This record gives sequence, C-alpha cells and structure tokens, in this order.
Amino acid sequence: MRPLSFIADEPTANLDDVHAERTIEMLETQARAVNALLVIATHDQRLKRRIAKQVMLGAPA
Repeated sequence: MRPLSFIADEPTANLDDVHAERTIEMLETQARAVNALLVIATHDQRLKRRIAKQVMLGAPA
C-alpha cells in the first residue's frame, strides 16, 4: 500500500542550510514518487520560496 500523504513537523529545525535543502529535496522526491501529498509544518522562512501552496495559522492581529 502506498502512502497518501507525508506529514513533516519541523523537518528542517536545527539543520544548516545544506542539510535543510537536502531534507526538503528528499521529502519532495519521495512524495512525488508515490504521488502523495506533502504537508510541512514549519517556522523556517527558508522554505517559503519552495512551497507552492501555503496556509498560515496564527493568532489574529
């Protein structure tokens, strides 16, 4: 059975830029390989440019 989704909670926390990039590439590659949804929960601003669809959650201003 193939996974329908991958859920990653702060996958790049405490990683340097090189390892953060490699981690995200691996997650994207694996999700694409099985046509699965990739959900990433993060505070990492480096990921903003990579993510096509974003949902921002937070307290109202």
